[in-house]
Amino acid sequence: MKAIEAIGRIDEHGQIVLDRALEVTNFDRVRVLVLFPDSVADSDPPDLQLEETQTEMEMDIERSDRADKQRPNPLDDLWERIEEEV
Repeated sequence: MKAIEAIGRIDEHGQIVLDRALEVTNFDRVRVLVLFPDSVADSDPPDLQLEETQTEMEMDIERSDRADKQRPNPLDDLWERIEEEV
């Protein structure tokens, strides 16, 4: 199973609306996991909830992207070992 992270909102009909279209070629059924930030209070107006949610998710994505760039690529190490053996 593959995972794709996307940001969107839930509309007034309870449907998920993504900010961008997914770039996929397999149009099959999917499994969806919806994450809500802990800081969004039930008493906040929906527009404020959406803004807070989007901001927090964008920050999470940025942190994840930075962590991915800092993480060493295991394939680089593998190629180095292969080249040493040859």
